[in-house]
This record gives sequence, structure tokens and C-alpha cells, in this order.
Amino acid sequence: MDNCPFISRCPLADEILLAKSPELIREYLNTPGVLTTDNFSQSYMNKYCKGNYSDCARFEIVNNLGFDQLPKNLLPHQTQRAEKILKE
Repeated sequence: MDNCPFISRCPLADEILLAKSPELIREYLNTPGVLTTDNFSQSYMNKYCKGNYSDCARFEIVNNLGFDQLPKNLLPHQTQRAEKILKE
């Protein structure tokens, strides 16, 4: 599969690596099948940015509403949250 068309503009890696919220970091690390404690940003990158970007909640928001409507703490696997945002 091709890379996400928004890969060069998406701040996901910085948000993951620089997250200051312990709760948010715990959520990253407890997402089954996506993250490991080693190279967790690379896991997201491989699964979504360089893989199934059409499954990415962030892609859905940006594709439909633009970057200005993208919540900074929205994770790629949070598709139900993205659907709620799109309905609002």
C-alpha cells in the first residue's frame, strides 16, 4: 500500500514522542497490535502512515475536515471518536 498522502504534514510522530500526558502515553502503550514499548512511534508509522492509512482516524478527519479540525490527541486507532467528530 502507498504512504498516506498527508504523511509529510501530519504531526503524529512529534505528538507521540513529545506527549507529556501520562494518560495519553499509557493509551499509546496499551493499544494492542499497534504499539510496543520499543519503537512505538515506528509501529504507528508502519501500521497507518506507511500501511493502511485509510483505516486511520486522523486521515479521516484531515481528508474530510482539514488539518485545522484535527484534535492533537486523536490517535490513529480512534475511529469511533473520528466518526463522532465527523457527525458534529
